[in-house]
Amino acid sequence: MPLSNEQIRKLVERKPHEKEILAGVSHQNRLKFHSETVLNKYDLSSYYNDFKAWLGASKPGEPELLAKDKYERLISLIRAPIQTVELTEGIYSRLFRIFYAQDAFFNYRFTDDSLETDWAEFRDDQFWQVKGFEAMQTAIDSVWIAALPSEQFTEFPEPENRLIDIENVIDIQNDKYNNCIHVIFQLGDYVYVYDDSAFRVFDANNMGLEPVEAFHDLGYCPARMFWSDKLVSSNDINKESPITKELTDMDWLLFHMTSKRYMDLANAYPITVVYNPDGNYDDDNITDNEQRKDGKKPVGANLAGSGSLIVVDAPRGADEADLMQYGPVKIIAPPVESLAWHVKEEMRLTDKIFRSVVGIEQEVRDQDAVNEMQMQGSFESQKSVLLKTKKNFEVIHKFADETICKLRYGERFAGCEIDYGTNFFLKDVGDLQDDLKTAKESGASEVIVSSIGDNILNTRYRDDKNNRARADIVDDLDPMPNKTMAEAIEIFDKGGIDKLNFIIKSNLLSFVRRFERENTDVVNFGSLTNYNRKIEGILEAFKMYADEMIIVEPNINKDESI
Repeated sequence: MPLSNEQIRKLVERKPHEKEILAGVSHQNRLKFHSETVLNKYDLSSYYNDFKAWLGASKPGEPELLAKDKYERLISLIRAPIQTVELTEGIYSRLFRIFYAQDAFFNYRFTDDSLETDWAEFRDDQFWQVKGFEAMQTAIDSVWIAALPSEQFTEFPEPENRLIDIENVIDIQNDKYNNCIHVIFQLGDYVYVYDDSAFRVFDANNMGLEPVEAFHDLGYCPARMFWSDKLVSSNDINKESPITKELTDMDWLLFHMTSKRYMDLANAYPITVVYNPDGNYDDDNITDNEQRKDGKKPVGANLAGSGSLIVVDAPRGADEADLMQYGPVKIIAPPVESLAWHVKEEMRLTDKIFRSVVGIEQEVRDQDAVNEMQMQGSFESQKSVLLKTKKNFEVIHKFADETICKLRYGERFAGCEIDYGTNFFLKDVGDLQDDLKTAKESGASEVIVSSIGDNILNTRYRDDKNNRARADIVDDLDPMPNKTMAEAIEIFDKGGIDKLNFIIKSNLLSFVRRFERENTDVVNFGSLTNYNRKIEGILEAFKMYADEMIIVEPNINKDESI
């Protein structure tokens, strides 16, 4: 049901969902504290004050975590950027892989084919990878809206993706599917209202004035919660980010990291113990006699480098214990076990948080200790996390594109399918090459070897479609793809391949370069014909190059080919 202007004014005044909105702001400030790279400590998220209060500024009746002097020293050691930001950046770089699945699928259907070209040119392909991914990190309770310009100067309306931070929301009501029934938010001097019938803009300084109003025919509110995973099932506003459950451990990790620095200052260097030097004084411009007469304070001994100095009184007689009985100077080394424990504990906490969010540890420190079953389990866990994350993006991406297309094209838009895919790049090229080597050594079938080879190409050229296409063509031109030259020589010696194809195999890249010098690059060559004829045409040229080599050098030197 559309809101009346009077209902809107009452909602702005009463703010019935203020509690949830403030909770969202607080949650996001905590996410920002551990996720944003801030260079000045005074620009940190407001959650920094809560963190400091937890460390030492306790409420009346509550125990202090740290004594005042230790608290002040610890706070002085906290520097910006916050140390946990490096961990969250590593986490988010793994989650970003959802945008690079090999089997991603996007399909938009229109009643007029010409609109497909218009949509391809108009749509913003980078919005969810940039603005959406940023919101996942620091603004999880954001609201997506279709923003329309105040005036239209083109044939079609130009609605845009827009994410409204929860701190700008005055009131919001959602259904159980996270779709907005209405949303009211303020930007600058204007209050914007979206519902299932219209867009309205009020003067924030005088809500009594009649708003500017524009109707739409969607039949639903063109707004939706950005994220789908609810923090609590009964709460339709506050959402759970990928790292929400680990925020307490991140606070503890930051405290532990900073405490370790404090410990490094105190314990990383030895403690030197010396006798109280009665006759040494600090003013070298005054004679010893004058110093003794004036009672100047003793200097002690100068330390060579960092460390602490403790001064003890010499025994006054034989009956008094001599703390320095083995010499006039004593060195107390810091406990190595304690220092090592803090290093290991920091690594344990970091890996625990990373594994809990991403599904795998940051790095496998002992590759030999991880068997195949454990590795497979870690990849399945990783994939499960990515599937959950990509589902959130698929839902909002589909809702947003459908809404924008309906506002732009009306009934000429027939629908869309958006699938980010499931075949994610969970391994890098080096790991895949190791897999290829292992597969060959274990006698795996050509199907498996070829599949790993395809994964290597997909991973290597995932951001470069042109070179990916070129690699596919070169692979199809190879008489023995996925075979090394050593393997090809062995096959040739056993009669498994004729001389012509062996020459093409052993000179493949030089033949490709020659062909491209004499014609055009292999990607553009034959672009107007079908793919099979294209490959056959290039191979005919390669056979001619090989025949020339046979005529010049009948006896092929295999070592030179390599």
